[in-house]
Amino acid sequence: MGLSYRRGRRGASKFPKTTLARFLTLVISGCGLSNIVFAEQCTKAHFLKSEIDSEQYIKAMELAESCREETEGDVLFDYNYGRAAYLVQQYDKAVFAIERVIANEPNNYQAHMLLGAIYSKMGNVKAAAYEWTYVKANAQDPDTIAHAETLLKTFSDESFEQYWQASLEVGFGFDDNLNLGIDRDSINLNGVDVEIVDERREQDSFFNDVAAEGTYLFSKNNAVNLRFWHRGYYDGQQQTEFTLRNIYTASELRFPITLSAELRPLLIDGEFARL
Repeated sequence: MGLSYRRGRRGASKFPKTTLARFLTLVISGCGLSNIVFAEQCTKAHFLKSEIDSEQYIKAMELAESCREETEGDVLFDYNYGRAAYLVQQYDKAVFAIERVIANEPNNYQAHMLLGAIYSKMGNVKAAAYEWTYVKANAQDPDTIAHAETLLKTFSDESFEQYWQASLEVGFGFDDNLNLGIDRDSINLNGVDVEIVDERREQDSFFNDVAAEGTYLFSKNNAVNLRFWHRGYYDGQQQTEFTLRNIYTASELRFPITLSAELRPLLIDGEFARL
């Protein structure tokens, strides 16, 4: 369990952040979208929605991942999985989840609104505008249409040619088994006690986290994301991860396609554990 502090900064984007944030909040929470009703089809999906409504976004994402394989494809679960992924900034997972909802329910306008919000966070302005335009043209509920019109006006009134955003997070916590070790001194193999070496025994430690992230949208279709993350355990092990992600969207298509290429090496104690 950790405590974190997050500080964000946004550069050349000119649109009013508070206005857009307010309306995106309406989209995510579903306020005013009275013609969209999701039945409580499964207990886990209900618990997932409750965690999100309680603003326990990390717990919601952990719950979603734990039951994804057995519940994936259920409209209620997929929608709330997409909400949770959006709220913890895992936008690729959010896109796939909400696209499954729309594949099953093409006229689910709440899902279209959320998909537009996800695209906007990924820097895909045209795809976001397409989703909200679809809602404006096809929805029947006046509140839904009004929300879509407001978001479209916010986007059309401002320039999104280029912008950057950056954030910094710090935190600390405790890991009771940082090396995935064994909690005993020996194990029995075919009647023989084998002693566990110290390196493979369970280890625990407090740790500090620091993460810095920046995204630059240098065209309406292309963005680059850079992220640095480091975790230092008080009793030794140091983990460092670098992420370089390039995102391209073919937004001129009837169904926009987003391509993402990622390089994410992981170093443990200065040695590459993953390239």
